[in-house]
Amino acid sequence: MELNDSLSVEILRKSPDINLVIPYDDNLGFNTSRLEGMTKAFSCQWLGSGQFIEAAGGESKLRRIARVQVKGREEPVDLWTSTINDEARVAYAEALGNFEAGDFDTTLTQLEKYLAEFPDDKVATHLLGHTRRFLELRPPDWKGIIKFNEK
Repeated sequence: MELNDSLSVEILRKSPDINLVIPYDDNLGFNTSRLEGMTKAFSCQWLGSGQFIEAAGGESKLRRIARVQVKGREEPVDLWTSTINDEARVAYAEALGNFEAGDFDTTLTQLEKYLAEFPDDKVATHLLGHTRRFLELRPPDWKGIIKFNEK
């Protein structure tokens, strides 16, 4: 599938519930197994990188769910997936912004409120788990990036 002159992707059906959007760009450090692992970790049907979203024509009906760094790569990558609706997209984006800024107390409150309204959102549940962990750890060198230390 060609999206534009600078990016090709492969869409793989891994199961009836999981689709992977794989950028053909080794600089991203993403291969099928890494992206599949993140798809499982975030419990979502598919993920796309920020580069993929830009090449596909923008973020309409999508939400950025996290900035991640994979083992062996220094550059973080923004991950995107589908959203429930516009209200959910905006609310999640606000919580994610606070999470990335290191305001874990506000993030906790926002995600608990969000999940009361959208209880089936497994991506938000995943971010809530990271938020609770970082509330305890309070990492002094926080850069707003979730690190995946396994390939």
